[in-house]
Amino acid sequence: MTRFPTFQVRSQPAAIRYMLALLAAFVVLLLRQILSLWLGANYPYLTVSAAVVFSGWYCGVGPSIVATLTTLLGTWYWFVPTVGSFALTNPGAQVVGMIVFLILSGFIIALGEESRRSKAKLEQSEFRFRRLIESNIIPVVCTNMDRITEANDAFLNMVGYSRDDLERGAINWESMTPPECASKDEHAVLQLKLTGSCTPFEKEYIRKDGSRVPILIGGTVLSLSPLETLCFVVDLSDLKRLEAELRAVHQGLEHKVEERTQDLAKMVETLESEVEVREKTEVQLRELSGRVLRLQDEERRRVARDLHDSTGQTLSALKLALAALGKLVASVPKATELLNDLDGLADQALQEIRTTSYVLHPPMLDEAGLSSAAQWYVDGFTQRSGIKVHMELSPAPRLTKTAELVLFRVLQESLTNVLRHSGSSVVDIRLHSDDQNAVISIRDYGRGIPSEKLASFHHTGAGVGVGLGGMKERVAELGGHLRVECGGKGTCVTATVPLTMPEKASHQPNRGHGHTAPAA
Repeated sequence: MTRFPTFQVRSQPAAIRYMLALLAAFVVLLLRQILSLWLGANYPYLTVSAAVVFSGWYCGVGPSIVATLTTLLGTWYWFVPTVGSFALTNPGAQVVGMIVFLILSGFIIALGEESRRSKAKLEQSEFRFRRLIESNIIPVVCTNMDRITEANDAFLNMVGYSRDDLERGAINWESMTPPECASKDEHAVLQLKLTGSCTPFEKEYIRKDGSRVPILIGGTVLSLSPLETLCFVVDLSDLKRLEAELRAVHQGLEHKVEERTQDLAKMVETLESEVEVREKTEVQLRELSGRVLRLQDEERRRVARDLHDSTGQTLSALKLALAALGKLVASVPKATELLNDLDGLADQALQEIRTTSYVLHPPMLDEAGLSSAAQWYVDGFTQRSGIKVHMELSPAPRLTKTAELVLFRVLQESLTNVLRHSGSSVVDIRLHSDDQNAVISIRDYGRGIPSEKLASFHHTGAGVGVGLGGMKERVAELGGHLRVECGGKGTCVTATVPLTMPEKASHQPNRGHGHTAPAA
């Protein structure tokens, strides 16, 4: 695209512009001197105003003011009567003429400055536009309804035409457009006529060699009559190629994802079956734990009965025999002392056997109920461990023997855990009931249970030992629930079972445990 050089006086140094303004003033004064032969003293300022016009248009504000003052003083001295002097023959009229000249000169200078600024902006915009087109950053074309009138090298290289083809008018945008894109062009032309611009859209151009190039084109109107447009074009060849590659990669990834999804589905199915087996196993383990605890209770009951009925009676018979033997050897001092020691050992063994029997299965639980058995057991626990226990017993209806036994075992297991693991010196126990449930809670203030073990217990019923897990299962069999909490410091175990009608005494006959219970 051709660029034409221009001479810019404004771009010259300030000294040159001032010299040109002074030169213009002297030239017009000399010209006025020559014209005086015909004009005489008439219209002195009309001729010299040409210097003001030249300076204001080409030299700038400062040089224009210097030219104005120079021509004013020259006209005053050489052409205003008295000629050759600054004296005025008619001061009123002559001063008014000078003022009018200065006002008109100021107006001319202002017009020149405004014109200069507008021209500078126009030239700057044209320069930027030319730079944009000639930089060949993107293809740019100018068109009319018949052909492409101007284009930069980027566009010509894209479509395969030369600048000679452009100058000969051999590039027609309609013939370059495939038939299937003609409707898009018609819509774009209509949009240009109505709005002055068109939204960028995709189409194709047919290159000189017959191949096609995908493009994105958008334009704006330069002139409506005749219609001339300026269009910016983006070559989409690389983008389309990348899109095709991405589609291929996407299809490959989808295939791999589908395969991986199928593998994951199989793995999930396997895991689900394993989880199902594990859940069944956990249920069976809980049921087994409950059966083991029930068997333990039965075994404890049997062992306690055997200890009380058999071993206890044997020791009682031994004491009677020792008493009879003592009468026979009363005359032997050493034998009497030895017999007294044996009698004391027999009493101690009898007491320990009775205590063990009642700890294994306290007969008071069957005879007096849970509250009395719990109070008796707590008193014995305090004596054995030295741990201070605060116990609150609220009046509650009798439960079934199974429910009372389960709550007693919860109390027993909890206090055992406090003694073995907690390190707490104080335990609070509360046994109460409402309209529907009986509740026992055991709280200590010791080390507590680690959070991961507690979470495992809540989820599976395991993780804190077999005892509490079995108790949880047994409480659940009664329709209740066992809750273990660790808040701040210590642990709180709470067992809740529903209230039911107490069983009749005939269902649980007295099995010889009707003796007063010793301290546990």
